[in-house]
Order: sequence, then C-alpha cells, then structure tokens
Amino acid sequence: MTQDTRIKMDNSKKTIVLVNVINSSAKEKLRIPVGLIYLGSALKKAGYKVKLYQPLQKEEEIRQVEQEISTYDPLFVGFSVFMGPGSVASLEMSERLKDTLGTKIVWGAKFPTSISEQVIKEDCIDVVCLGEGEGTIVDLANAFESDGNLEEVKGICYKVNGQAVYSEQRELLNDLDTLDYDLNLIEDWDRYITTLNGRPALLDVIESQRGCPFCCRFCYQSRKGYQKNGKKIVRSHSVEWVIEKAGQLKEMTGVDYISFCDDEFWIKRDRSFEIIEKLYEIGLRFYKLRMRFSSLKDEAMIERLIANEIYTVNFGLESGVSRILQLMDKRQTKEQIITKMQLLAKYPQIMTGAPIIMGNPTETKKEVLESVRFALELCKINPNFDFGVNLYKPLPGTDFFDMAVDLGFNPPKDIMGWASIEHKLVHKLAKTWLPWFSKRAEINYISVFGYLIGLYYIRRNKRKAEKQDFGIFRLRERLENFVGFVARMRIYYWFFMFPVDAYFLNMYRNSKYFKNSRKKQN
Repeated sequence: MTQDTRIKMDNSKKTIVLVNVINSSAKEKLRIPVGLIYLGSALKKAGYKVKLYQPLQKEEEIRQVEQEISTYDPLFVGFSVFMGPGSVASLEMSERLKDTLGTKIVWGAKFPTSISEQVIKEDCIDVVCLGEGEGTIVDLANAFESDGNLEEVKGICYKVNGQAVYSEQRELLNDLDTLDYDLNLIEDWDRYITTLNGRPALLDVIESQRGCPFCCRFCYQSRKGYQKNGKKIVRSHSVEWVIEKAGQLKEMTGVDYISFCDDEFWIKRDRSFEIIEKLYEIGLRFYKLRMRFSSLKDEAMIERLIANEIYTVNFGLESGVSRILQLMDKRQTKEQIITKMQLLAKYPQIMTGAPIIMGNPTETKKEVLESVRFALELCKINPNFDFGVNLYKPLPGTDFFDMAVDLGFNPPKDIMGWASIEHKLVHKLAKTWLPWFSKRAEINYISVFGYLIGLYYIRRNKRKAEKQDFGIFRLRERLENFVGFVARMRIYYWFFMFPVDAYFLNMYRNSKYFKNSRKKQN
C-alpha cells in the first residue's frame, strides 16, 4: 500500500460524534469532558473525524445539537452518561437520533458499565463500552466501518437476537503516556473558564493518573474492574506528559489556576510536589487540592503548599463515627483527623473543607447526629474549616450498594428509574435501607443544606470582618453572629421545626452582600 493510498483511506473515514449531556441545574461553569477528550483523541489518531458536544439538559440546546449531528452522517454517536437526570435526556436523545438517522448508538462511562444489562435492553442502544474506552472505541469504530464481528472487540456489551452478549474483557492500559489528549477538540473554552481570586481558571481539567490505592466501600473505585490479582491498580502519566499538556492549556486559554480530576492525586508525595512546583514555574497555580488526612504529614509540607500559593485543601471526612469509618474502610480514625485539623489551624491562610455522608447502610439516627457534631467540633478546632452534608447514594457494583439491597433497597430496573438516584432525589429512597428515615428526617435533610450554605458564608465573612472595626461592618457582624449561632444550634441538635430564624437567614442569603461574597469566592 503506497503512502498516498493510505492518506486517501484515512481521509475517507467517517465522523464520530461524542456527547455528554449535563444536568441543567448546574449553576457553575462546566467542567470540560476529560473522558471524551481522551476518546476523541484516540479516534483522531486512528484517522477518524471527531465532534464533541456537551449540551445542557435543556430542550432547545439538545435539539440544536441533534440538528448539527444530522449534518455529519456519523459512523456512530457515543454518549458518556452519568447517573441522574442527564441519563434520561441522553436516552431520549439516543432514541431520536436512532429514529431520524438510523445511526449506531454507543453508551459508556462508569454508570452504564455498572448497569450494562439494563442499558443494552434499550432498543436504541447498540453497544455499551465497559470500563476504559480508548482502545475499545477505536476497535469498535473499525468494526462498524468494515461491518466486522463485534465479538472480536474486547470490552463491550452488545445484542444478539435481543439478548446481552459480553465480549472478552479488555486489559487496562499500563502506559498512559501512549494516550493523546488533544485539547483542540474543545471549540468553545468560554463555557468552561471560570474566575478564582479575579483570575481565569479551569477546574478538573487534567487527569494525571488513574485509579486509587484505597478501597472505600461506597466508591466506584472499589469495584473489581479496577483490581488485578486482588490489588488496586494505579497508573500514572509521567510528570513530563502532565506539564506538557498543562503548558498547552496555558497557551491556549491563558488561565492562571487549574485543578486535576484524579481519583487520588496525592499518592506519591514527591511526584505530587514535582507537578505542583513545575506548574508554578510556568504560571499555573494549583487550586483546591484534594487529599486524604493521612497524606498530610507535617508543617513543612503545609509550608511548601503555601510557597506554591495553594490555599485551599479539601479532604474526605465522610463520617465522624468510628464504626462507620471502619465500615467504609476509610483507614482513618477520629483521633488522626483531629490531629491533622489542629496542625492546619496553625496556618490561617489555608482554607479547608470536607463532606460527611449521612444515611450510610446500617447507620443509626444517633450516629448521624454524632457525625454532624464531630464536624462542628472540627470547626471549633480550626476556624478555617467548613463542611457539607451529602446523603448516601447507592452506586451499583459497590459493597455498600449490596448492603443497601440486603437492607431493603430495591434497585431501579431501567435507566428512567436510575434518574432518581441523584443527590436531590435520593432522600426519597433512603427509607428503604434506613427504617428510621421518616418524612421528618427527609425534611431535616433538606433543611440542613440552607443552614450550611448560610453558615459557610457567615463564617467566611466573619474571617474577613475581623480586619474591619467600624460602622456598618460591626453591625453586620453582630447580625451574622446571631444568625450563625442559631444555625449552628439547629445543626448541632438536628432540630429544624418552627424555622422563624430561617426568615433572617434567607434575607441574608438573598442580600446583595451575600451574592457579592459568592461571586468573589468563585
């Protein structure tokens, strides 16, 4: 085959469209579709033309994308699908594209992988890519283009006579540097660039490594697909690869802050600091570092973070109950958490945050209260610490999911049903695995969010107001102290009846001062 013939064949390859529908309730700037960029880059490298779309879950925007897709006559349309309402919009979009274009429809990502038998039952879906997809999607594209046998494509679920068939499992890629990450696939960076401290930023924009060495039982990463010979698998890009891509990103967008979307960035301390310091050298500051409490070693480490202008560190607290921490296999104790929080309290320039998960399988009402009170105690130890509350969400394929089923949770039978397993709706299902989760508990769970958001900004503004000592600032501080005290008491005692004070809290949250504070924070 001559070189001219090979080029002609490459140019004749069809277009492949990749889509990720985003929940329309998202008020912040979008996160770039990292997974789709990897997939699209692999397809481009194989000679295919690629178009990426990330529409909001809005009828007008989705219809416009469908119209554009119809102009390409695509080889197939691939959907990266997350659990929640976006899955329903993806399904409806898949149905319409199948009806109007007759094109192949492929679904992938963690959620479709975990419920592949349900996904493949949908008439409009032809293939489910299982797990990592860079190699799979190229082999699948070649099979579609040549009318080849899908059985030869590793790592997929497809249909034969209406029945689910699984091909041979695909091995995880060892050398991540062999993958391309073509940032030119993003055509409109304005949708993603946000502002932090008055400077342009892109969040969760690079994946420097895949996998996590820990086995938290509520997490997708605990599934066997991420293990080999019973051990967790972690694979990393080289530091050189990471800095090269970050440099391209800086040149293309001009951002000053970035953050990574690694499952666990702080695995090897030396590697992590090498990346952070080399990013700093090229004018990129690392924003909102995520790590485990056990990764925070000493004062020298904190001072090194500050030297690189890292002032926000988030942790995985998850629970303030020893039994639940052990049940989760978090491999951290309350005593260790307190010690690390005392260490951080010495550095007021470092802002810290952590979520707690309530409503875990077998967790009692008393333990939920104990967990919340522990988080409030951490706020006293470190005035720069804030926490949030999430309700446990059953993720299929995890140990906690199986526990929830044993306790009475009835998993949805189709994609439409799974849309309810989302943080804004899951509280309606918690009573199936928690007998004590009554209607009052459901109302309390919803109420605590408003108080926590208000308390967060009250505490943040109080830290700023300490520098002010006159006039309206003192008056506003007194009002904030009162509202904050009541909010803390309500959260501490988990009592949200007769919410007269909520009127003042809502006034504060709707005030111009509060909204300006949020804008400056973002």
